[in-house]
Amino acid sequence: MSRIMTFFASVAALLILTSDAFLAREAKTPLAPNERLSPADGAVQVYVPPGQFVMGADDPESPYEDAERPPHRVKITRGFWLDKFEVTNERYAQYLNTLIAKETRPAKIVGIVLGRVDIDHPLCGIRLDVKKKLCKVKPGWEKLPVMPVKWTGANEYCRAMGKRLPTEAEWEYAARGPDGRKYPWGSQWHPDWANVGTGKAAPVGSHPKDVSPFGVMDMAGNVREWVYDKFDVRYYSQSPLENPVNAAGAWQNVERVVRGGGFAFTEWDSRTTSRGHRKYLYYPVATGFRCAEPGPPPGKE
Repeated sequence: MSRIMTFFASVAALLILTSDAFLAREAKTPLAPNERLSPADGAVQVYVPPGQFVMGADDPESPYEDAERPPHRVKITRGFWLDKFEVTNERYAQYLNTLIAKETRPAKIVGIVLGRVDIDHPLCGIRLDVKKKLCKVKPGWEKLPVMPVKWTGANEYCRAMGKRLPTEAEWEYAARGPDGRKYPWGSQWHPDWANVGTGKAAPVGSHPKDVSPFGVMDMAGNVREWVYDKFDVRYYSQSPLENPVNAAGAWQNVERVVRGGGFAFTEWDSRTTSRGHRKYLYYPVATGFRCAEPGPPPGKE
């Protein structure tokens, strides 16, 4: 375990040293009172305070009605910071470059990259130059969310940044807030407010009305997102009332939960209660992620 932690700490240190450009760009955008910049990758983070909400839904028209039932009250006792946007191609490429920088074997370099993101997929914005040991982003794809990425590839990135994947409960609370919204913005569906069913990804944050009560962007559309929990259709009937997480070992071969909607999905998937699931070593199309991080509220750090 100590070797693993040392590895992630080393990666995080490298990323801190190479994130100045990201920090400079992000700093040009005024931050809201509940926002900050991540010291590791320069991502804007939104503070989500502790609170209570009703998790799940009892909607007879939902195609995933069993997985979303029963609706139950959940208490998030610890506030946390959540990336405002999905992790982008440029951030993930920079991370991959720190991993392959010292590797000399071409097969190993390819394995490091393909073990995390499917660079051979036409919807992936990252390309690998093995001879130069360099991952590059397709021109114009820099701000698009990274995809298709494995759960392990998402989990490792978050850990390397000193963060983690959000739990399923944290994700839903951040998306719907304490007032139980059906969509991040409210109860009515607006097809033009989120990047849903368009057939292609958009730069993160390019749909300003796709925003949650706390100010988190793109939780209804763009790409679906990995969360930490393993999937169990019956979990809601037995989950704890405080800070629930359906935990599994980091490398346990189980299906993991994906949340939110996306450009390849429908309105049903964009509901804040919608639950999907995929094998953790699978590259699900149109699926990315964002990271969470524990910490005190703004002004008390």
